[in-house]
Amino acid sequence: MRCSTIIFLIGLFLFWGGSQALHAQTAPNSRDNTVKPAESNVRFSSEGARKSKKRKWWQKKNQAFEYNRKVREYEDRVDNAVARNQKTAKEMQKPQYSNKSYFGHKRPPKKNPVGKKKFCKECGIVH
Repeated sequence: MRCSTIIFLIGLFLFWGGSQALHAQTAPNSRDNTVKPAESNVRFSSEGARKSKKRKWWQKKNQAFEYNRKVREYEDRVDNAVARNQKTAKEMQKPQYSNKSYFGHKRPPKKNPVGKKKFCKECGIVH
């Protein structure tokens, strides 16, 4: 008992000393107290404000065409999503999904006598 306590204390001391030596190697010895000036992101120009770029008539027409095309694509996506939701809602009305006696089967499972019941892998119930 006493020998194991001494070995434990020696190991603890060695571990602590090793961690202190590792910390001394990674920590910088001198601190950098110099202050660096902040960099300015402001740009000074002699021209003043930038000139606005005028768009040509075909650029405006093209922009309107692109906007209308994107609106049509959005409406198509919404219509497809509504159709998908209606189809899944109609599918869920089937007794396979809405009736609890089906237990996740396509057809309701047979109710076997006590001696013939088996474990069902599909629903995890013995029936």
